[in-house]
Amino acid sequence: MNCSSLIESLGFSCLPRGDGAVRVISPLFLADDGLHAGCYVENTGGGWRTSDYGETLMHAESLGAELSQKRIRTIQRTLDNGMQLDENGVLSIHTDNAGVASGISRFFSAAITLADCATAWRPKVRQDTFAAQVEQAISPVAGERWRRRISAYGASGHQMEFPFGVEMAFGMTFLQPISANHESGRMNWSDVYKAHGKMSDLKALGADNRTRVAIVDDDALDLEEAGNAITLLAHSCEVLRFSRHERWLERFANAA
Repeated sequence: MNCSSLIESLGFSCLPRGDGAVRVISPLFLADDGLHAGCYVENTGGGWRTSDYGETLMHAESLGAELSQKRIRTIQRTLDNGMQLDENGVLSIHTDNAGVASGISRFFSAAITLADCATAWRPKVRQDTFAAQVEQAISPVAGERWRRRISAYGASGHQMEFPFGVEMAFGMTFLQPISANHESGRMNWSDVYKAHGKMSDLKALGADNRTRVAIVDDDALDLEEAGNAITLLAHSCEVLRFSRHERWLERFANAA
């Protein structure tokens, strides 16, 4: 095995960008939504600059992390010597030619630390509370066909857990509640991505489309936020707005 194939087998990829710069994608995850940590490596004339162009913190913010200059300064104090995090949230390190590989390694270590800190600053969502609301609404209608904590295998061979299900004539309908933060008006995007992944795995088996249902806590969301989540989820499952549950509850009353 040569060095190139070894690096590839470890999950790294390297893409040229021009002017001698490259984009490096690692197998490391920035968050629980599956995004891989990456960096840009550029020749500065007297050495090399490895940077994320602010993508790490921008991604954290897209998942609901609440950032501030005070929190950025908190992260700055945890970084190794040579690592920099500026006020715009750009993470970088400068090295000479001999230290570029070490610099990339230190960069990824810092990026994971940065992502972990940002994850802790996401708004707290009450997933259990919303799940209880979903159960309270549907279980009386479904009656004895209501199920809790059920599992299924997807096309990947992985076992997946779903909080609820309803036995229907065409098979089990897997239900995945997805909560939102009512104070910020934001979806819990981590749960959106997880649900999309699970539903996509089930969809790949070729099962009846009616067996995959996501229920979105949309009461506090603006139209754009709700629309973005529903558009993504609709690629893998049916999406029901909980705010309209009185319109669709009866579907679970009939096992046909």
